Amino acid sequence: MPDGDSRYEKIPRKESIDVFVKGMNRHDCVSNVEQLSDIYYRITKTTGEILNVLLTNIYIVSEADVYEYLSTEGYKDINVILTMSVWNSYTLDAKKMAKDRKVALFTYKEFYGALNYDGDKFLNYRVKKRNQ
Repeated sequence: MPDGDSRYEKIPRKESIDVFVKGMNRHDCVSNVEQLSDIYYRITKTTGEILNVLLTNIYIVSEADVYEYLSTEGYKDINVILTMSVWNSYTLDAKKMAKDRKVALFTYKEFYGALNYDGDKFLNYRVKKRNQ
């Protein structure tokens, strides 16, 4: 990790970004993937819905992280924050804070499933546990 660059920790590894792009290009509900920056993508769904997705590698996304992303110039129109590593997650308070602002906060696995839905069903998507 580069010295003095704490932002580096938040940026997903190239391999994770590649998984994201390949997954989006293969998903039946995605019609277009547009890279806006190294960690910012516009996903157009087959329904016409637009998702502005910010990728992160934060181990546990907190309310402070959500606030930081939503306050950052250039990310004002995000409607999805996606933490990429399979080990990553988020706090329930961060999820609620994002949702209150109509921003979905997902792990990659959740996001991949949520793409099958639009609107509130997308925003409220949860991966079903095996015994549900």
